[in-house]
Amino acid sequence: MENDADRDGTWYARGVARLNWGVYKEEKNEDAVPLYQAAIEDFDEALARNPGKAVTWVHRALAFRNRASHEETMGRDPDSHYERALADYGKAFRLDSKRIGIRQS
Repeated sequence: MENDADRDGTWYARGVARLNWGVYKEEKNEDAVPLYQAAIEDFDEALARNPGKAVTWVHRALAFRNRASHEETMGRDPDSHYERALADYGKAFRLDSKRIGIRQS
C-alpha cells in the first residue's frame, strides 16, 4: 500500500477485512489474535492519516474488544484490550455523538 500512503480509506478497508477474517477464524476455534492485531495496526495507520473519522475509531474499538474477548477465552488477561476499546468508543462518541450514540428502542 505504499503507493496509496496518504489515503486512510485503504488502511481502513484492510483493517475491516482483517477484523472480519479474525471473527471467522475465531468461529472455527482458531487463533484470531494475529488478525485482530493486524486490524488494529491498519486502523492505527488510518487514524494517523484521518483522526477525525469516527467510524475508524469504532472499528478499532471492535478489534480491541474482539481481541480482549478472545484472549480471555485463551486464559490470558484481557484488561488492557478492553480498556483500549472503551477509550476508542469514547473518542468516536466525542467525534460524532449523533451517529455513534446509543439508540433506545
